[in-house]
Amino acid sequence: MKHLMEALGNVQLALPIIHIAGTNGKGSVGAYLSSLYRRMGLTVGRYTSPAVFSSMEVFTIIPLVQHIGAPAQAVVEVGAKVKVGELLAKAGGFVSANICSPVSGTVTKIGDWTDAWGAPGQAIFIDVEGDVWMPEIDRTPDLVRQCTLEPKAIIDKIAAAGIVGLGGACFPTHVKLLPPPGKKAEVLIVNGV
Repeated sequence: MKHLMEALGNVQLALPIIHIAGTNGKGSVGAYLSSLYRRMGLTVGRYTSPAVFSSMEVFTIIPLVQHIGAPAQAVVEVGAKVKVGELLAKAGGFVSANICSPVSGTVTKIGDWTDAWGAPGQAIFIDVEGDVWMPEIDRTPDLVRQCTLEPKAIIDKIAAAGIVGLGGACFPTHVKLLPPPGKKAEVLIVNGV
């Protein structure tokens, strides 16, 4: 990592950021540090990928590029009240993904931002208010064991929800499930533990 950062010009030294890495506890450490710095009187924003936030956050920034491919296009406006799971941005092309809100609150800005690596882009800024969810999201602990949907309906639901892979490219899952016409998958490679 040291050599990579040196090759990039040590941009991390010029930015006031804390990078939390590891397998477990990143969210707790981030929440703890956010709380600590707020108590010190500092304005704190926290960006996690994938975007997972608690309802105690003051604001959150949702980049319109969270995946390989075209950036999503905002469908909300400044001043809009949004709920957890609400569509914020529509896929901007075939290799793109919808983005749904991980928090409830008020959209305060849609505009330029720079990520931790110095790359410019567009983002939606939300002041977090409460923990209000879209009513169609099933939050019960019951596990649905049977699916009666046709394959196309399943793929449409995956695309609508903005589901992407968890690898570095965050490749849109619905694209993976749509082989070119006349082609079919012959081998399945599972990369997991």
